[in-house]
Amino acid sequence: MAQGPPLAASWSWSVVHSCLVEREALFARMREGRDLPRLMGGMAAASALFAALYGVTVGIYAGGWQVVYNAIKFPLLLLATLALCALALYMLNSLVGARLSLSQTVAVVLGAILVTATLLLSLTPPLGFIMLTSLRDYQL
Repeated sequence: MAQGPPLAASWSWSVVHSCLVEREALFARMREGRDLPRLMGGMAAASALFAALYGVTVGIYAGGWQVVYNAIKFPLLLLATLALCALALYMLNSLVGARLSLSQTVAVVLGAILVTATLLLSLTPPLGFIMLTSLRDYQL
């Protein structure tokens, strides 16, 4: 069986690829706790970048400071989601007897947030196209 590229130690596209395609290897790395701070940093950076790009696209419709506001707001919303969900998941895991540390739980939640941010990024081109071609002429 051929091995894929190794998981990235810092942010790069391979962190996103690992989260989307090589989930088993990523979960094994999280379970073993190998280099979690760098992995979490890469996932957080990619999530923030992708959410900011989506926020810019959404903010362009209103214009002005809304572009900057949305570029800041979307990553902050994802970070707030991370804080709420990681603590709740850690407590629930503790109650049912799972042996994940808090950092492992945060890594799992960051993986889910990265998938969400990647989905937002993939919706950016069609959203931009719709805003450029039809929103000025038609009310959706």
